[in-house]
Amino acid sequence: FESSGRTALHFACGNAAHECMKLLIAAGADVNTLDEYGQSPLLLACQQSDATSVRMLLAAGADITVRDKDGCTLLHIVCDYNDEDSARALLDAGIDKDATDADGGTPLLHAVRTRDIECVRLLLRAGANVNMADHQENTPLHFACVIKLPRCVRALLYAGACESARNAQGETPLHLATAVNCNECVDALLKVGADVCASDTAGVTPLLRACRNGSAAILSELMSGTIKEDMKFTLLRAACEAGQVECVKLLLRAGTRVPLAPFNSTAPLYLACMNGHEACARALLLAGANIDEGFDKDRSALHVACANRHLACVRLLLAAGAQTDGPRQLKGVPLHIACSAGLEASVRALLAAGADIEARTNDNETPLHVAC
Repeated sequence: FESSGRTALHFACGNAAHECMKLLIAAGADVNTLDEYGQSPLLLACQQSDATSVRMLLAAGADITVRDKDGCTLLHIVCDYNDEDSARALLDAGIDKDATDADGGTPLLHAVRTRDIECVRLLLRAGANVNMADHQENTPLHFACVIKLPRCVRALLYAGACESARNAQGETPLHLATAVNCNECVDALLKVGADVCASDTAGVTPLLRACRNGSAAILSELMSGTIKEDMKFTLLRAACEAGQVECVKLLLRAGTRVPLAPFNSTAPLYLACMNGHEACARALLLAGANIDEGFDKDRSALHVACANRHLACVRLLLAAGAQTDGPRQLKGVPLHIACSAGLEASVRALLAAGADIEARTNDNETPLHVAC
């Protein structure tokens, strides 16, 4: 024994010294002695991805139930190292294919996480539980989607993976595939009926996530089915707020109606101008959005563009004919707001568009008063 508790067989395994191993085993070396770290010769062989040593030790009666400090079984370890040959040997020896580590992960989940499609297929053929989730309720399918493995996604689905499984955040695999812009994964999930309107714990659907991420191609695919008009409008608002102009254009082409009545509390044009997304605002105006629609009866898109210092939006709205002197809010018309914020360029643009320099706030102040 060495000071760490390792035997000659440990060292032979760690160095893939197969002839030495044969001699030691033939001489009666204990194949199950653990070093001070709780590691057996077989565990070391698995960490070395040495299938020859693994088979020799298994034939000599090595214990297949040992685990490392993280609770990983030998099968977890060889899956982490993409060692299909050792995995096959362990499965043939009867190792538990669905054992969980300290985080609740199965060998199948480890194989997916390390992008090892061959080990994934091997485990599936061996009957591994395709829907076992870790402590965060993530299944192998969740992981395959989030790391963009369409071949793995298809293999898992073919083996019976649940496309509607939810993790601790209420996310389905489709949420995650959408989040990482994996078109092939999205396509595979949609083919088995994944729900595009499933909400996570924050109320976000895959459709909404695609809009916020600017994934126009994925959004188009998600919208291939029937989408209700109110849902389209919700998506349009989200795309405008996030400044995702390609998604805005896609939704408009899909027939999403832009409300013509002013004072809609969630008007897409208001949201686009509030966040300085001039391209989105332009697309909405071309689609017939009411130039003066706003947050409420006192705040128009022009008000919020001035307040938030978005000169490009101010100029766009003025060029499109926005009312410079209405609606009038507590702090006045857009010219008051621009003067109050010291926005010279916006003030000049408003004056050039005919804004009333004598307009009054509720406190009877003119733009000059608030500028001073």
